[in-house]
Order: sequence, then structure tokens, then C-alpha cells
Amino acid sequence: DVTVWVDGTPIADDLRTRLEHRGLASAVQCPGDLGVRMQHAIGEGLRRAERVVLIGSDCPEYSAAFIDAAFAALDERDIVIGPAVDGGYVLIGARGPCPALFDDMPWSTPHLLAATRARIARLGLRHAELAPLRDIDDVDDLAWFPALHAGS
Repeated sequence: DVTVWVDGTPIADDLRTRLEHRGLASAVQCPGDLGVRMQHAIGEGLRRAERVVLIGSDCPEYSAAFIDAAFAALDERDIVIGPAVDGGYVLIGARGPCPALFDDMPWSTPHLLAATRARIARLGLRHAELAPLRDIDDVDDLAWFPALHAGS
């Protein structure tokens, strides 16, 4: 199952309507920082499934195979990470609740991936990492985007 989590803005209301017309489930994110919202989404997902994978909307390099690999990794590991080349991550998944994983993290910095790895180790969890992908965080990140679609 796929659920698109959106913020509570009027633009998001329009997006939810469009998603529903296409048969896609959506939900409004809870208030709080990114970690609070991510943990909430994972918790809600785990109420309906044994494994949950969160992906951001800022990574045009995702493929079905990449997401399938994330779910497969959760057959063996507690956490899966899809690193971003800039030091963050584009995907994180879990097969159980892990609230401490998201507390007080250096969101939107090049230190997030390293901090997440350290937190996973401190919590005694086992994790897998997928191949790094690029995401789009600012205008400079758009420089590589046209080359991604040059052959299509």
C-alpha cells in the first residue's frame, strides 16, 4: 500500500483531492519537526504492515527496483537507508517502531547520514544501506537533472 503524506496547507488539500481521484491514499502529517513527522508516518504504517519505507519527494532517481530493494533489506535488517550523495538520505525504512532514531537529528545538513548511522549503532539496531542517490535540496542541485533525462 502507498500513502502520500502531505502537510496541512491549502495547496496540500488540493493535492489530496487529486490523489484521491486517482485512487491513491493520502494523510496529513502531524505537527512537529521532520523527525516527529517521520516517526508518526512509520508508526501509522506499521499499524497496517510489517515493513514501512519512507521516501521524500525530492529524489527523481528513485526506481521501482530501488524501493523493492529497500523492502527486501528489511527482511534481514531492522532499518534500511537510501543515502543521498550530499550526506543525508533519500529513503529510510523500518520493520518496527524506532522513535529514538529520529529525535534531535541534524536535519537538512550533510551530517544527517553519519548521525543516523551512529544512532542506529547506539540503539543496537542492524541496518542495510542502498546505493547513494542524488536529491534536489536547492537550485544548485538542479544542474545534474537534465542529464538524468537526456536519454529518454
